[in-house]
Amino acid sequence: MLSLGFIAGCAEDDDLSESPPSETPPGEDSAPPADSTTPDTTTDPDTGTDPDTGSVEPDTATPDTLVADSATPDTFVADSATPDTFVPDTSVPDTAKPDTFVPDTFVPDTFVPDTAPSDTCVVNACGGCTILTAPPGFPCGTCGGGMYACSGTDVVVCTGATPLNACGGCNTLTAAPGSACGTCGGTYTCSGTNAVACTGSMPLNACGGCNTLTNPPTTACGICGTYGCSSTTTTTCNETASIGTDLTYTATTDYQAVYNNALAFAYPVRHRGRITSVAFRVARYFVAFGPPPEPWTLTIEAVRGTPSAPGAVLATATYTATNTPAIPTWTPTAPTTPTSRITFALPTTVTLNVNDPVFFRITRVSANNYFLFWGANTGGPADVTSYSRDTATAPWTTVAFDPDVVVQMNGCF
Repeated sequence: MLSLGFIAGCAEDDDLSESPPSETPPGEDSAPPADSTTPDTTTDPDTGTDPDTGSVEPDTATPDTLVADSATPDTFVADSATPDTFVPDTSVPDTAKPDTFVPDTFVPDTFVPDTAPSDTCVVNACGGCTILTAPPGFPCGTCGGGMYACSGTDVVVCTGATPLNACGGCNTLTAAPGSACGTCGGTYTCSGTNAVACTGSMPLNACGGCNTLTNPPTTACGICGTYGCSSTTTTTCNETASIGTDLTYTATTDYQAVYNNALAFAYPVRHRGRITSVAFRVARYFVAFGPPPEPWTLTIEAVRGTPSAPGAVLATATYTATNTPAIPTWTPTAPTTPTSRITFALPTTVTLNVNDPVFFRITRVSANNYFLFWGANTGGPADVTSYSRDTATAPWTTVAFDPDVVVQMNGCF
């Protein structure tokens, strides 16, 4: 009651009569606070009196209801409830995926196909589960002789089979392909799958070698020679030529002067060979138009062919008064019969064959000297013919005269 009296005594104070503001609980409608400066016109429901009259009951009612003001802070817990129970941030990330991710270890632990067949397969003859291509012990090989044997538990191989030969067949070959055969340069090659044949072999040459001879034996060479074997791969010319007489006609009953230009004596060669010289019986007829002896020149040529169809000159010899053997001088008033035969060297390098035509052309180049060639009227060798002409351009004329002539050659005699 003392508290009530204290409160009543203070009601007359304007400052103390003001009630502190009260908080309205959430959800309740709140009236604006009573203003102490405004007269309270509210009538007390119990007494029907005006509070401003100084009645004590109205003043004491108010403190009784002030409890509501302090109740509100004691029960307000809305602000602290939310942070205490919020856990979404730590729930899912920390424990969800890392704890249950096991793909790396899953497959090896549960993969069992490798061992499954052994539990269910039909075991083959080699102890495996694969169907074998052939049973062990079964014959094999293209050429026979083999037998299948296990190579592990699931494979068989052919062992001991007779191998194919080098030509792809089963027979034993008489020689290995590629090996040498024959006499010269042959090689064995496959002839089908079961035989070989020698191919490319050349016969031995005539000397017993394998090369081709440039000059086989018995081939003519040189003048009279023939090639002969000097080894199995070469030949050499074996020359048999010798110096001999190809033509001889001796006659001293007539003569023929070399007038103005030339004489020619033609005949067919009688031996194979090369002319070396020709010899005539010659007399010089001197006409004294000046102081004797007048210089003179005598040219003798060996020519292939005939005077009317001359060929190549084979050899030439020129003689003068200083290099010709002594020739007797003949004059019409003191005829003599020369006894010496003069040989004129005519070495040739061309080999003539039997019946090749050849002639000797004799030319005088001296205005006042004549040479007389002794011989005979026709009746000598039928194959020796004499020709003459007066000028270098005149045609050759046959003369009825056989010279005394000897032709030497290095030939085949």
